[in-house]
Amino acid sequence: MTVEEDLQLTDYELEVMRDRRFGNDLRQLARDDVVPCFLHSYSTSLRGCPCGCRKAGFSHYRLVRDGVRGFYIVSMQTGRQRWLHPREAAILCGLDPQMQLPEDLRAGLCLVGQCASPLQSAWVGAHLIDAAHATSGTPQKALILY
Repeated sequence: MTVEEDLQLTDYELEVMRDRRFGNDLRQLARDDVVPCFLHSYSTSLRGCPCGCRKAGFSHYRLVRDGVRGFYIVSMQTGRQRWLHPREAAILCGLDPQMQLPEDLRAGLCLVGQCASPLQSAWVGAHLIDAAHATSGTPQKALILY
């Protein structure tokens, strides 16, 4: 099986991701969209988690109540919908894309989804520093103070 096939959404995943009963409207990520937060369950809401924390996907009740979090992209190779590659997700989270990842790509996505983004943490910290010092500068100036 190829990487593209491993990451491709199943027909069931695509059906649920497109069903408005299961959450927000953002499903297919476009080039100019803001990337939502990655979660540990990214790509595994409808199946058991490869890390072993869940044996099955989330219940229908939970999916209706909380929605299916996540998004997909369209593969430039196959034209089919797929999840991000763990290395793509790592880059978006400010992680080293060359880090050691599990062979199972969805397990790699769970790993990246478990992390707090260092870039996001720095941005939030910069806002807190800026607010604490009540400066008229921008958060970028506070980042330079680190």
